[in-house]
Amino acid sequence: MASKNKSDSIKGVTITSFFKSARKNNIPEATPHTRTTIGVDSFVEAANTEYNIGTSLHAPTCNVKCAAPDPIDITKNSSSTKESYFAEIEKNTTISSVDFDNISSTTTAVGCDFDGESTNANGNKSVLFDDDDESPVCRKRSLLFDTSFKPSKLKCDEYVPPPISEKKRTTTIEEFNYEQDFNKEESGTLTVGSEPFLPPEKNADCVYDEEVKKYMNCPASQNSQCFKAYVTSFYRYSGTFHFPPWLDIRNIKDLDGHSPLDPEYNPSTLWVPPKKHKWAIEYRSGHFTDCMQQWWFLKQTRFDSLLFFKMGKFYELFYHDACIIQEICSLRWMGSERKPHVGFPERSIHTYAKACVERGYKVVVVEQTETPTQLESRIKKGNATIKAVERQVCEVITPGTIVRSEMLGAQSRPLLIINGSTEKINVGIVDVSMCKIRLTSLKFDIKDLLTLIYGINPAEIVVSKCLQQNEELAQCTAQIGIPIVFLEPPQDLELPSFKYSNAQEDFSEYNEALLMIKAYLTNVLLDKLLEYCTVAILDTDLKSKYMAMDAIAMSHLEIFKNQEGSEDLCLYSFLNRTSSAFGERRLRQWLLNPLQNTQVINQRSAAVELLIKNISLVLDYNQELQSIPDIERYMGKIVNAAANAYKGAIYFDESIFTKLHDLCVLLDSLINLENVVVAFFDNCKELELHGTILEVYIRTFTSVTQECNNLKEMIQVTGIRQCCSKSGYWEASDLIRVKIKQIELELQGVLDEIKKVVPNATFSHCKFRYEIEVTEKEYNILKKNQSPEITSTRTGFVRFRLNAIIKLVEQLENLEFELEQSEIRFFEHIIKQINFRFCLFTKLVDQAADLDCLCSFALVAKNAKMPMTRAVVHPKSNTPFLRMESLVHPMVYDLNSKFVPNDVFLNYGGITSLVLLTGPNMGGKSTLLRQTAIGIIMAQIGSMVPAKKCEFTVFDGIYTRLGSSDNIMQGQSTFLMELSDMSNMMANATVNSLCLIDELGRGTSTFDGTAIAASCLENIATMGARCIFTTHFKAVVESAELLENVTLCHMSYMFDKDNQALEFLYKLALGACAESHGYIVARYAGIPEHVIELAQQVGAKFKLGMSRIYKEGAELEEKIKSAYLSSDMEELKRIYNTYKHGQDL
Repeated sequence: MASKNKSDSIKGVTITSFFKSARKNNIPEATPHTRTTIGVDSFVEAANTEYNIGTSLHAPTCNVKCAAPDPIDITKNSSSTKESYFAEIEKNTTISSVDFDNISSTTTAVGCDFDGESTNANGNKSVLFDDDDESPVCRKRSLLFDTSFKPSKLKCDEYVPPPISEKKRTTTIEEFNYEQDFNKEESGTLTVGSEPFLPPEKNADCVYDEEVKKYMNCPASQNSQCFKAYVTSFYRYSGTFHFPPWLDIRNIKDLDGHSPLDPEYNPSTLWVPPKKHKWAIEYRSGHFTDCMQQWWFLKQTRFDSLLFFKMGKFYELFYHDACIIQEICSLRWMGSERKPHVGFPERSIHTYAKACVERGYKVVVVEQTETPTQLESRIKKGNATIKAVERQVCEVITPGTIVRSEMLGAQSRPLLIINGSTEKINVGIVDVSMCKIRLTSLKFDIKDLLTLIYGINPAEIVVSKCLQQNEELAQCTAQIGIPIVFLEPPQDLELPSFKYSNAQEDFSEYNEALLMIKAYLTNVLLDKLLEYCTVAILDTDLKSKYMAMDAIAMSHLEIFKNQEGSEDLCLYSFLNRTSSAFGERRLRQWLLNPLQNTQVINQRSAAVELLIKNISLVLDYNQELQSIPDIERYMGKIVNAAANAYKGAIYFDESIFTKLHDLCVLLDSLINLENVVVAFFDNCKELELHGTILEVYIRTFTSVTQECNNLKEMIQVTGIRQCCSKSGYWEASDLIRVKIKQIELELQGVLDEIKKVVPNATFSHCKFRYEIEVTEKEYNILKKNQSPEITSTRTGFVRFRLNAIIKLVEQLENLEFELEQSEIRFFEHIIKQINFRFCLFTKLVDQAADLDCLCSFALVAKNAKMPMTRAVVHPKSNTPFLRMESLVHPMVYDLNSKFVPNDVFLNYGGITSLVLLTGPNMGGKSTLLRQTAIGIIMAQIGSMVPAKKCEFTVFDGIYTRLGSSDNIMQGQSTFLMELSDMSNMMANATVNSLCLIDELGRGTSTFDGTAIAASCLENIATMGARCIFTTHFKAVVESAELLENVTLCHMSYMFDKDNQALEFLYKLALGACAESHGYIVARYAGIPEHVIELAQQVGAKFKLGMSRIYKEGAELEEKIKSAYLSSDMEELKRIYNTYKHGQDL
């Protein structure tokens, strides 16, 4: 039973307030194709009386008092009059009481509309419009009631669709048939695209939830994230806001007239009515204004994107775009408009665009390309078809084409282009934020492709349509979780021109990849950027220069992410003490490509060792480097600004003079970076640099200061964040500035003439530029002889303009616009000069980044909790070895300083190149494998190693089979994954490789797993690669005992037989482990005791059975051997016939 307070809380509320509160609850239309209507006459006659709006099975009775205005003949009045008339009705209608006692626990909808035709008291027919808008399109305003209803607490996000009820809604009000009324009014003349408009089928049993489900599950929703969000937004907000009929889910069509339920529907396009269409005319106010016509024109071909629509100093979004970004960013709804509408300032675009792109949406930025003054001039000339400033799409933001540095992290997230065939693919790596393109090719191998993707970490992948049906590629892309776009370049597309870069190589082998790059960048309006991009072909002979590690190995070893997918406690985070963004990126490249060149390895480690002893140099360098911006990205930002200058976008926060200032900042940053690097080198010269990489850096250093100063000489600082071309360097700007100065003198002349009459007259720039401000008394004197136009006032003063001033200001603004265009050309000229010096500038940044990494290694070693040493790395030889003493896992040691160090020898100190490692579960076997590999990687990038001694022959690759997991996306079981990793290892490992294999064969039956593990063990032993192989299979251990170059080891432990307690010592020891003690580990894991006891009984029986099999097998072996030695053929035949069908022993 509802309390009396609930009724009191709503008593006296106006219908308008009540409706506004109800709208916030996103009320659906319970019956989409029927409606309820009440004629205006009913409300007029009900003035000052109680009126029962209507009841339904579960709705409360709502008594209304209506004080209606005087009746008017609506047919003779404008739509705005009609709108105000009904607004007045709502405003003066109050709810006197609500009967909450009869409300069911289920929710229901009941509503009232003013619509249709009715006859007033005088017999005159009045055409009554929908209360939501002036539209005659059927729509119902609904009120949602529940047992806890309070208008003040209704919120958009709390709406839950009402449950489907088998009982039909009853109403005492006339039903309105949408289809009949539509045909009567439109006479079938409407078309949508090339198809006739067909109203939705009438279905009396149509239920809201069923309709939602139908559209949410249609192909358009499955294939387009933005369309699915549109469906969600429409049903969520259509009760709160108003969507025009062509954006109604039941009416919506693509440009070809297909509906969303049509298999051929294109979710990237939207049919919009032409200007003379009845819908466009009816919805002119609010939905189809001149400005909104521009929005619809752009939206009709970009329905799958979010439009950031520039209006003055703000970007604004409408309809479902607004609903989507409001949900993501919690923006406030703007004004009291009926359509969904949000906005944000120009300076905040990077924040909101980043949030939307991270959610998977494409952002289209629409800029104003005309000033209001230019619009006014165009209108005067009669060249304006619509009275709104010109706008055009100036930017398309996708995950892989972000050029705004504020939206980017320190690491590069490039666009990856894949083109080719099932035999060989060409790859383009495009970093638009730094204007770099890298090309390479590789054989079509999924493992190699995954390794490439893992290494470059792309934000977006574009694949040639000819590879779209490739099953292997489909499996590969399904598991990486990166947006994929399939693209086919136009046939008539020309190869890109790199005319402002220093590209000198022959790229003909990569023509198809370059065409795809140009095609995609053209789609996102970045094709002009190609003219400035630096292009290079990556060295394909990586195996001879860098240590091979595939994506699986890097994942197993937690190089960049741990097993939970976080960057915490991975090797990269452990080593990263860099002070610059370009240093962070360089560290990632070093970890991806550990060196094989022992000379450079030892030069790096020698430099790190020297820096540890002189740590003050490192601290000074890091402190100075922190003040340097991300020069690579800054350079990309400047080049992007030049490449996009042709679009003519008008920015309020970033003019061309601001961009010239940014250019000065870049040049100053390069000079400052050189000063930091030179100061570091000067301090190092006092040290013994022989044999270190620092000696090489100092010898090859090239200054950039003179080049930067030459470019800066052409630029003049004019204010805060404002620069322009210096006089004498850009003739076009010089000439325009002379004209501007002349206009300013003429304006001053006009003021001087006025001062002859009123000496205190001054210029003011309040509402307009160059207003003249005088006192009221002085104004009265002036107006006798002048014809001033008053523009604004303040207490005691008047501001005005004269015709002469208006004409001069117009000339001034035109000249200022010309000056901006001239400065844009000057800006482009400077950028081309920078691009021609790109190699010089990037060489400085590269050296600074290398130093940052070396300093980071020194800081890590200096502050490490564990002992760290310099590794001695020898060139490849026929007898490769590994010696690591007191080695620890660096990330685990950081968490637990009691970590037990171990000596790891391979082909050294009496230990063979292959170690077969056994021991109980949880004994530390897997950790030992990982710390061995991590120590080697750290050594081969030049870092200190977490050990007391480290010496080895350089490794050409690390191959791993660690962990056990299914690959669901590729349909691969644990055992298949194991075999796949082993296949890769067998095919690529050499005598100079490191192989780490953890419990191979556990993904299948014991017998099959044992057989596979034993055969792989023998193969690797024969190969001679350095390897640590762990197993729990006793038969594998017995097999290994027969091999010469295998050493048996185990992770030691202590077992208390009396108490059934196991103590892990985590120490590597010689010899095989007799037991794995799985029962004890199961007890530690919390397995119930009765389950463990049962397992022990089963295990005992299994062992007895196996013992019998081994015994009888040995006896059979003796019988065969004896019969063979005595040439007893009859006995051999008898034995064969007995066991030929697999008979048990």
